[in-house]
Amino acid sequence: MTLKTKLNLLFCLIIFPFAFIFAISTSFISLKKGSTNTFCGSCHLMKSHYEGLVEPKSQYLSAKHYRLREKQEDQCATCHVNYRWLGPLEARWRGAKHLLTYYLDPKLREEKLKLKEPYPNNNCLHCHIDRKNFENSKAHEPVLCEIKINEISCISCHGPMHPKGDGGKSKNE
Repeated sequence: MTLKTKLNLLFCLIIFPFAFIFAISTSFISLKKGSTNTFCGSCHLMKSHYEGLVEPKSQYLSAKHYRLREKQEDQCATCHVNYRWLGPLEARWRGAKHLLTYYLDPKLREEKLKLKEPYPNNNCLHCHIDRKNFENSKAHEPVLCEIKINEISCISCHGPMHPKGDGGKSKNE
């Protein structure tokens, strides 16, 4: 057996499987950690949103949901990850793009946060559609079809979700 063959065999049998297992396990860890509120709130631009979420007296819709949930540590991801097959990966990709854009384009650091696309009702309906008080609500009854097909936005009636984007300035700064 030649040295090249031995090195290829070493790579295929030892190094590649170890690297593959390491990559898969760290991916799951980073997906879990990247779904926490503290992770989302650690970005300077998101600081006021995070504070609006965890403030006990906050009247923002995000804070009301936060207080009602038993499992609170992933509230940001619960509302902002699209509920499709690759939703969590899409969310990580969008977050990575935002982070790169933020550091590569200094003008963005001074801009207010804004939605790049309309907020999908499916993110709300994922939790609310099975609740009797949702479908039986007199307010929802006449527009239920439009809500389900995203013609009327849930947040057009149920806002504001968060404090207005303020370029990361928190109430404590």
